[in-house]
Amino acid sequence: MSNSRDIADSAATINYIDTVTSNVQTQLDNKDSLPSQTGNSGEFLTTNGTVASWAAAGGGTTATANVAMAYTNIVDFSSLPAGISNIWINIRQCSVQNSSVRTFLQLSTSGGRVTSGYSSTAGWLRGATPEGDTNDYTSGLFFFYSDNAARFFSGSVHISKLANNDWVMSSVGATAVNGQIYFGGGDVSLSGEITALRVTTDTGNWDAGTVNINYM
Repeated sequence: MSNSRDIADSAATINYIDTVTSNVQTQLDNKDSLPSQTGNSGEFLTTNGTVASWAAAGGGTTATANVAMAYTNIVDFSSLPAGISNIWINIRQCSVQNSSVRTFLQLSTSGGRVTSGYSSTAGWLRGATPEGDTNDYTSGLFFFYSDNAARFFSGSVHISKLANNDWVMSSVGATAVNGQIYFGGGDVSLSGEITALRVTTDTGNWDAGTVNINYM
């Protein structure tokens, strides 16, 4: 190197050091760091705008274990990770103990479980004529409504995130009894990211059924 280049390089270094206002290591420690890499092989880095986290590579979904629904009316899926944009609630042969019981979802954020502000409708349809009924609900995302306790819902409920923590729901299910189908839809605007999801009823227990969720 020429002497003039050495001087220029030294000047640039000196000017950089002059901007340091505290211990260099302290400044490095205050920089955003990667979340722990242990147990996250094959995943990619994502962020909710505040906290970085790992997510499954290739857009894959994460599935929970199956949960029995009989003799209760609450199933909770908690500790959901940040960054979720789609959740599928998969239900097999769920039945209620009484007629006209609403089965629905309630979502939680860091501020707690949201029990109001939903807009949803669910109903049933059967026969060649046909006959059916619908019902509205504002305390959850309502997806299963039946005219009789001896009906079974097997199907899937999907909730999907728009911008600004707005979510929409759609559902479809059926029972082999009387060739009856079920349908529902709705939406809710949340104050933050989903941290947990509850499947529940407005009154009474289920007497059968299995549920799990897939999310991504």
